[in-house]
Amino acid sequence: MTTKNLIRFSLLLSLAIGFTACKKGKSHFIVKGKIEGAADSTLYLYKRGITGADLVDSAKIGKNATFEIKTESPQYPDLYVLALGKQMVNLAVDSIETIELSGKYKDFATGYELKGSAQSDLIRKLYLKQLEVGKTLTQLKSQLDKKELADSAYQTRARQSTAAYREMAKNIILNNLRDLSAYYALFQQIDGYTVFDPLVKEDSRYYAAVATAWDTYHPKSPRAEHLKSYTLNTLARRRALEGKAPNIMDKATAVDPSEFYNISLPGLDERNIALKSLRGKTVLLDFTVYQDENAPAHNVALNKAYQKFKDSGFTIYQVSFGTPIHLWRTSASNLPWVCVREDNTNSDLTTRFNIQSLPAMFLINKQGEIVKRIENKDNISEEVAKVL
Repeated sequence: MTTKNLIRFSLLLSLAIGFTACKKGKSHFIVKGKIEGAADSTLYLYKRGITGADLVDSAKIGKNATFEIKTESPQYPDLYVLALGKQMVNLAVDSIETIELSGKYKDFATGYELKGSAQSDLIRKLYLKQLEVGKTLTQLKSQLDKKELADSAYQTRARQSTAAYREMAKNIILNNLRDLSAYYALFQQIDGYTVFDPLVKEDSRYYAAVATAWDTYHPKSPRAEHLKSYTLNTLARRRALEGKAPNIMDKATAVDPSEFYNISLPGLDERNIALKSLRGKTVLLDFTVYQDENAPAHNVALNKAYQKFKDSGFTIYQVSFGTPIHLWRTSASNLPWVCVREDNTNSDLTTRFNIQSLPAMFLINKQGEIVKRIENKDNISEEVAKVL
């Protein structure tokens, strides 16, 4: 096998592993661990739907305080609750995974530790911060009622406390737009008040950013559909309250989803070119392998669209995986659009953009949002025309 074919094979093999696993029947995820002081107690696993929670499975904790629950994986990323008595732990389940949980019965809901689920751990940290802020507000109210604290001081300290939580939640949202932690963070409350109010213009943009990401990456998910509908409806209500006509085409401008989608890789002059630098244009984001036998025909199809729309604010940002640099330079120097290369065959781009095969094409609007995944190269011009 030649070097170039070996590189291509290693990349495509990593992409194909997921397909092989999916064909072997229903997938499962496992929640297991050890809860000290909880022997002979029963754990219940609930799936948190949009309107309620459904019991999925249960397990009796053994004499050695260990437990294991194995159940069918959700079709789309979803939230679960592990309940022990009146104490509950939130879990984020995305696919086939094993979540390990350890803790003690007396403080199960707050003192547990997690392994195997980064999203669940982010939710854990957010929940603990909520409790901390709630406790602080309760103490401040007590001091206010006892005249130990002036009203102005109470207002200042309460705002500072909630602002710290809000900043933490904002960071989680912006760094995990398409993930469950962002979805979870949007709908949390402190002291009975929603932290991110969709009727407030600034906050509505966070909803729009997450809704855009979920609509792109989980378009058939019930949560994606719910969030999109919820965001558009509250947008219409807000505009009505402002005395403006509803416009469902409003986009999130303050919160920039293009930050999440951004790529910055070396071009022909070895300087990195950022995808977000093209904001203001309609961009076709293309992932490919130049040494693939179908690459020439693919580039011909791209060029037809490029030549047709280049004077209308359209361009192409093309990422080539694992191509030897001299071969990449030869090909890229003959192409009229932005060409960059990704030398790492284990690049996180395949995960971030859910790339299952190459080439893979995404259409990005002038605001930097992915609006379409193009499956057929014969439809490129048609899809571009819809966005321009």
